[in-house]
Amino acid sequence: LVTNTEAVSELNSWGMSLEPRMVSMPARILPPETLVFGNNKIHQVDARSVDWGSFAKSTPVKSTPHLSNWLLLVPDRSASQVANFAACIEEVGRGLAIRVASPSVVHLRSDRPQDFIDAIRSHITNSTQCVVAVLPHKSTETYAQIKRVCCLEYGVQSQCLLPRSLQKHFQSVCANILLQINAKLGGTTWESKIPLSELMLVGIDVSHDTTPGGRASAGAFVATYNPECTKFFSRSFIQPKGQEISDSLKLCVREALVKYFEYNQSLPKRVVVYRDGVGVGMLQAVVDHEVPQFLESFASIDPSYIPGLAVVVVNKRIHTRVFGYNQQSQLVNPLPGTVVDSTITHRGW
Repeated sequence: LVTNTEAVSELNSWGMSLEPRMVSMPARILPPETLVFGNNKIHQVDARSVDWGSFAKSTPVKSTPHLSNWLLLVPDRSASQVANFAACIEEVGRGLAIRVASPSVVHLRSDRPQDFIDAIRSHITNSTQCVVAVLPHKSTETYAQIKRVCCLEYGVQSQCLLPRSLQKHFQSVCANILLQINAKLGGTTWESKIPLSELMLVGIDVSHDTTPGGRASAGAFVATYNPECTKFFSRSFIQPKGQEISDSLKLCVREALVKYFEYNQSLPKRVVVYRDGVGVGMLQAVVDHEVPQFLESFASIDPSYIPGLAVVVVNKRIHTRVFGYNQQSQLVNPLPGTVVDSTITHRGW
């Protein structure tokens, strides 16, 4: 626009002009994290790639309940594609220090949703830790039914997978699946060194049903309750369709504090909230409506209980682009961990 004569002429007619140079501002880069795995193995995260996936797939996890009783549902049409799946899960488990027993394999003659449900109800036991279902193709209905039955009827974790996901990088995919199962069972893959003590981290988001005639919106609340911030208390709540600001946080926060106290025999001195899904225009609504619910929950525990509270609104839908300079003074994408907290930030927030 700066070099286009027609654009410049049009802007001039409005008494306007564009600054040919981008705004410069100070920034700082946070140091990369140090991760702690099982057997106290330390991994220093690379500041540029910020990728520790390969290391995690071949290093003992920090903690695990082990996988001693699990159900594997396999439709006959997918049997050949997942023939070595269970054996591979056991093999990668040894490298991750997760003991994996052989599963109870149930072969299904067809892949209808009801066939999966019938198999779960027929073979699940009180000691079943996880149900792993092989879906021949992507089926929202089958997936939803498996999740509903496992979660609501039996309180058992579930893992769905597609045979085509096992076609490439078989062992790597199996390691990913086992790490996911371990996390669902309450295990910890790794820990980061958090400098703050007596800390509770909270995450809040609201999902909206955008389908025609969709139902109410659903909110999710999670909060850490152990010193390493790796164990989570969770609650969900329903609110009117399309409503983003939540009315249900007071009870969620109180229950999270009770869980924290049961685990630590003390209450957190600091609460940091990460709030997703709120646009810039709704920031004041968070301050006016959601923050007071936290303060009321604190007071309901004990009128003298006043922990430090910080609310971080995570907003991904922004149009601002930030660049840095490399050693050749060329514009490049900023390094991970870059923080800009002046010049282009909102005044007063």
